[in-house]
Amino acid sequence: MTLRKEFSVIAALFVALALVLGIAQMSSAADMSDGLVGYWDMDGDASEPVHSLSGVVNGDTSFPASALSIGSTNNAAFDGIGDFIEVADNAELDLTAAVSVAGWIFVDSTAAQQGTVAAKWGDLAENQRGYLLAIHTDETPRFYVSHTGVDFPSAVGAPIADGWHYLVGTFDGTTISLYVDNVLVDTTVSGGAIFSNNESLLIGANDGFGGVLRKFTTGGVDEVRIYDRALTVEEVAALSSYSFDIVLTPDDAVNPLGTEHTVTATLTPALSYIPVLFERSGVNGFDSTFGTTSDHYEPYYTDENGQVDYAYTGTVSGLDTIVGCVDVSWFFTGGGICNQPFLEPSDSVVKTWFVDHFVTGGGNIKVGKKVLWSYGGTVGQFEGGGIVGNLQIVDHANKVSCHFKEIDDLVFSGSTTTSPVSAKNIATFAASGTCNNGDAPSITVVITDNAEPGAGADTIVVTENFGADNVTLDNTAPGTLSGGNFQVHPPEEI
Repeated sequence: MTLRKEFSVIAALFVALALVLGIAQMSSAADMSDGLVGYWDMDGDASEPVHSLSGVVNGDTSFPASALSIGSTNNAAFDGIGDFIEVADNAELDLTAAVSVAGWIFVDSTAAQQGTVAAKWGDLAENQRGYLLAIHTDETPRFYVSHTGVDFPSAVGAPIADGWHYLVGTFDGTTISLYVDNVLVDTTVSGGAIFSNNESLLIGANDGFGGVLRKFTTGGVDEVRIYDRALTVEEVAALSSYSFDIVLTPDDAVNPLGTEHTVTATLTPALSYIPVLFERSGVNGFDSTFGTTSDHYEPYYTDENGQVDYAYTGTVSGLDTIVGCVDVSWFFTGGGICNQPFLEPSDSVVKTWFVDHFVTGGGNIKVGKKVLWSYGGTVGQFEGGGIVGNLQIVDHANKVSCHFKEIDDLVFSGSTTTSPVSAKNIATFAASGTCNNGDAPSITVVITDNAEPGAGADTIVVTENFGADNVTLDNTAPGTLSGGNFQVHPPEEI
């Protein structure tokens, strides 16, 4: 079980822009889109976005907005008479080395025929068996894999109760495994390739279990996934229980008005096509994709890296809070709700918007090819006069990194003769912060914007007012950027 980040309201007078002054190699969780050859979420139709393997709807198959399964607001409903979804034979589905079939199915003990999640299986007129995930008429879940088209080895579970259940069948080349509601219930050793047939993939029906007639499902099927590999125990758990961590980044950020800000939600494990809901509140108004707080339900679906973005443009200075949650509220119709019926994985961040009086940018100062100093930050002013932002300074020679979040006394000066973009090209401000060695310096910073781009022209002067004796950030002589750029935007430009 992964830890869940609970919703919290962050109250702050100002927040800072997170800066990265070096290059970091980021690692990500396993990509759950890896090997995904087909995905049918049944969210109103039988479309398939991975390889365009959309199904043809037959009979009176419907997609009611009453799904009890995760990931969509609808499910495919079958009446047991002639309803099913057919996906034409395709090379993507003709798997021979390994396979995983997963999906939700509603078990109905009164059904006269087997219930089927998905089947690429035919034994009515000829031996064209491949793989089949189904519920037998005795309510036992079963996953079959054929090696010859004639044989039908399987993993079989005990009878299960009526209602929705999540089934996953896997085959890794040697072992057939069956999971029911996140529990491994049976394994069968049966090595060899999977028989490749020319049968269509059927959802909600199968041409197996003997006889001469197709067997139709009574009940519902949802969130059908087929992989060309065997899912791990951890991946099965994530698919069946939606046990995620969700992290929104940046944690806090500062932007001038009129620019676009993007919040990125990252899930662990990194599954694709997982619905995430966002809600924004604060000075820039209320916006929600939650089912009960807006007139529309518009989840954002994660990409192959388990990430999804929410972006908007600020028009009013002040604070906004953005909340993101994984939509696990599948018991509700018409859209999910964060924190109902139980606390869902969620996270929140704060966004600060200020009037376009600011200095921004960064760069480095070198001697030869050696970087001595790195700088980066954004400092801006609210419409009412409050100052927000931050500055990060790295002293590479002494391996000291300092982060300044308390900004004060922002003043613009200079002349139009030297600035390429501003009526005033110099920004001066005071800042206090902390360093990675425990120092807590207070500094005065003077940034001069002399050219675009700023390398070889823009300067920064940092004077330390107090701090530990063994650390110096005093750079009183003008330091000219070797690389990078500063931009000064005084109030006169608004």
